[in-house]
Amino acid sequence: MFHVNPQDFFSAKIWLAAFTQAAWSSGAGWGMFHVYYVYAAKDEDIELNAFTVTFGDMVAAMLAGMVVLPAVFALSPDPEAVMKAGANGLTFVHLTNLFAHTSGGFVMAVLFFIALFSAALSSVIAMLETGTRNMIDMGFSRVKATMCVAIFFLFVGSFSALDNRVFENQDMVWGVGLLVVGLIYSLASLKYGVDKLWEEDIMPCSDIHVKWMWSCIKFFPFEFAFVWGWWMWEASTWYPGEWFKFWPITKYQYTPGSMVVEWGIIALVCLLLNGVISKRLVHTNKID
Repeated sequence: MFHVNPQDFFSAKIWLAAFTQAAWSSGAGWGMFHVYYVYAAKDEDIELNAFTVTFGDMVAAMLAGMVVLPAVFALSPDPEAVMKAGANGLTFVHLTNLFAHTSGGFVMAVLFFIALFSAALSSVIAMLETGTRNMIDMGFSRVKATMCVAIFFLFVGSFSALDNRVFENQDMVWGVGLLVVGLIYSLASLKYGVDKLWEEDIMPCSDIHVKWMWSCIKFFPFEFAFVWGWWMWEASTWYPGEWFKFWPITKYQYTPGSMVVEWGIIALVCLLLNGVISKRLVHTNKID
């Protein structure tokens, strides 16, 4: 687990996977914090919360890896096949088989999947609130807003649930899409002024004053452009002559074309709805 292969540092796929994993598991790219801070106090410690979330996520991931991976390699007849199965295969196929052949495995399996369900539930609540809060600000009641968002999620998610190839495509496209959200936030911060944000909104309510950590926002657009551009160049070699194709997504799951087209469709829909939504806002979300 802690073996470092120097060649991996020259793989765009490795860098992009690490980049998206950090954005996904910490929730930074989902816009969750943006919604949750509607309910936060004006003097909420943003920097300390951000540090705590990312540090806790990293430690939890390391501990989980130190528990799961050694067990898989010690007890599985074909560890390499387990690793190639991906997150879904590891979690729902190989780990369940491992529990079935381990002393006390039933109890461990129950505890593991309860913890997994709890983690998924907490994420789903936050994702639901992202849409629900916006509908409430448009004048909908919380019940109606929650039902509308839940039905929409069930409909859209059903395609991924019915076909794993669609799921793999959506996981890749919107996993990297989290970085685009981060890019938008960083560009907005640069436009407003990163130092101005620090001095007026972050530093006055922070228990830890580490300005360089906040100032790293300035480098995010360059980091995104480098990693994603590098990955696009590398991904084009996986589909020679077809890297720009996107349909059917069950065939072109990982093409740059599929990623850009799906991002473009959502961006167009958001732009078209932006005027309608802004006119219907009845709450300013201003914190007194």
